[in-house]
Amino acid sequence: MTTKTLKLAALTAATLLLTALPAHAALFNFQDLTGPASSLSGFLPKAGTSWSVVTTHDIAPSNTTLFGGKLTYESGGLEVAAQGFFSESLGGSLNDALVVQDHGGDAGLGVYSKHLSLNPAGDVVSSGSLDNSDDNVTGGSNKWETLRLTFNEEVTITGLTFRNANHNAYGSGSTNTYLFNGTEKTFGSSNAATPATGTVFTFAFGGSSANQFYLSTLTAVPTPDGGVTAIMLGSALIGLFAVRRRRSKQ
Repeated sequence: MTTKTLKLAALTAATLLLTALPAHAALFNFQDLTGPASSLSGFLPKAGTSWSVVTTHDIAPSNTTLFGGKLTYESGGLEVAAQGFFSESLGGSLNDALVVQDHGGDAGLGVYSKHLSLNPAGDVVSSGSLDNSDDNVTGGSNKWETLRLTFNEEVTITGLTFRNANHNAYGSGSTNTYLFNGTEKTFGSSNAATPATGTVFTFAFGGSSANQFYLSTLTAVPTPDGGVTAIMLGSALIGLFAVRRRRSKQ
């Protein structure tokens, strides 16, 4: 193999390695929702998926007579499905609730759960039994809420922002807590959840200083395929080593 061929092989392997790495983070800007019910704009669910407007301006899965359903979003080639759940006790088994994207002035994703006294067992709800008085993620009074996000591929979450019940942003110094994949985290930077890698992530009310919240924004990058990346890196290094060895013999 000639020196020129070796150089080309090394360059090709290095180029493939670089193209396998994520170019930039995808932003899911859930708080970007504006306008009246008839003409909502901003960061809407993925085109072609079903959703409907509830309580004049919030977005929920299309079948709001049943708890469950998903809101699916797309950004930067990544896709994520959001779902809402509640449990009757802290840490209890999850039951379907209703995920919602709140429009009311920079909010984000939250959860509607049931009035258990009206419908304690089934998922079917009747007029008046939907708890739409509290559309963020909250807990207590026999309802402990969880927001679940499921990505279409493995990602690394690199950034998260949250807002409180009054739609005010949690600052970097906040010590209020929530449960991220079951582990206590703060909304501030002292015990942040990021970076975190996986396909399924849960955000639940809880912790030693729990407070209500909306998930406002999320940034994520695809996780590189470790096996492919290792092969490409190995090929690049072998090629470069071969070039240097040939030069040393000349």
